Amino acid sequence: MKEYPLDSNVTNTLIIIKNTLDLSNDFNAVKGYIGKMKIKHASDIGLIRVFSIIKHILRTMNDYRKMLRNTSDINYRENDYFRILWSPLLESLFPPSENVRIVSAESEYLLSIKEKKVLYPKTKYIHGFKIDIRLVVDINTEELDLAIGECAKRNSDSKLIQDKGKLLREAKDELDGIIQNTHGYDYRLMTYYIQITGTHCSLSTMELAKNGLYVSKHRYSFNFPSTISDLSKLPITLGHLLQMKKEVNIAADKILQARTTLNGGEESFNRPSVSKKNKRLAWMRDTWYTPPREQTSQIPVHMFTPPHPLFKVPNDEPSDEETADVGLPDKFGWIKYAENDFFNVFSKESSTENPYE
Repeated sequence: MKEYPLDSNVTNTLIIIKNTLDLSNDFNAVKGYIGKMKIKHASDIGLIRVFSIIKHILRTMNDYRKMLRNTSDINYRENDYFRILWSPLLESLFPPSENVRIVSAESEYLLSIKEKKVLYPKTKYIHGFKIDIRLVVDINTEELDLAIGECAKRNSDSKLIQDKGKLLREAKDELDGIIQNTHGYDYRLMTYYIQITGTHCSLSTMELAKNGLYVSKHRYSFNFPSTISDLSKLPITLGHLLQMKKEVNIAADKILQARTTLNGGEESFNRPSVSKKNKRLAWMRDTWYTPPREQTSQIPVHMFTPPHPLFKVPNDEPSDEETADVGLPDKFGWIKYAENDFFNVFSKESSTENPYE
């Protein structure tokens, strides 16, 4: 997946800015130039968004040189890096006027908590991972996760490994939630997870590539620009950030479309109708969760079930018959794996008997 193609007005502006700074080091002048470009292209929301990101970067390079170059004895904290560097950048990418909303500070994903309760039903208080950054789409009072991120102030091996493990499991739940709330043949869906350490940012994605196969892939890593020479890499960085925005918006739009009824646009509180369900529901697998205190770890039933080698996506919408093709859930969520092997994608129960007999 390549980065989003930048408009020539953006690339040309970046060339002008870098060369101007090389000659004069006048940050106020180039910030003023960006302001003029925003006025000139006021009718193009996409350009305005990119110019806002560039202006934020230039302002930060000028005002927080010691932070960016790590030449100060000041004890900057995780929240400082996020508040000064990354939050304004994300707010420019995902403005409040659009469907995607940013949730910062530590919060939990309700879908993960719900699934964990299935594994530990006798535990009174269940908690999921506390995530620093979540990009969500709102369906009435419900938040559905689209992307997540973790912040740290320095590259500590133990902290990075711990955060990566947390992000991988949470991203998998995010992706499951997106699939459960989209329909039909919406296969080009992914979730992003972001790992921030001080001035460094890493972008990765997770996709459900095959039956039971979740694929995590690193997309791009970059440092927040700290020197004028760093601006030469900014076009590639902007391209990857805009590509992330595009993919996140696609997932948000498809969720909103699937959760909206055809007659009048009212929101549906239930799952999408059977004929509209995402055909990759049968590909999903359960998540293993860290057990609550003093609890024995529980392995989910539907975690290591072998994928079906003959699984094929049907060409037509499923019929109203009670039983579905092997590998596909019927309208009640039952999947038949073998002669006497059934599993329900809703209740997560297994049965060795036909549930309809």
